[in-house]
Amino acid sequence: MSTEDLLSIVALSLLLMLSAVFLIMQRIPGWGRTRFLSLIVFSGAL
Repeated sequence: MSTEDLLSIVALSLLLMLSAVFLIMQRIPGWGRTRFLSLIVFSGAL
């Protein structure tokens, strides 16, 4: 596998993780939108 294939797989898995976290946070009360946004910013900075 080339590095581009690996990068695309990693990007897709990150997107899946973010969408799963978003769905979970919608079901859990008490999680503020600001905390979710900071989580997105933190994951984007990695």
